[in-house]
Amino acid sequence: MDMDMTIFTTHNIVESNAVIVKVFCNDDGYFEFLDANSASSNKMLTTLGQIAQMDNSVLKAMDLKPGSYAERDSVNSPWIVKG
Repeated sequence: MDMDMTIFTTHNIVESNAVIVKVFCNDDGYFEFLDANSASSNKMLTTLGQIAQMDNSVLKAMDLKPGSYAERDSVNSPWIVKG
């Protein structure tokens, strides 16, 4: 797994340690890691490695196919793949 992969996330996750509750694999293969209060104006780029250091459970969601996503209710909940 390429820990230097560029991904989309939110300032809330990186700067305020908000819980990641959704992981999207966009149709183009790019990943997005979102918190419960994500807004398009709050988005930023970072690396998978930075996100994994904050919450290594997201690595379990990295086998998503383009166009699918995984979500969970809380940091202690399991990832549920949809789409």
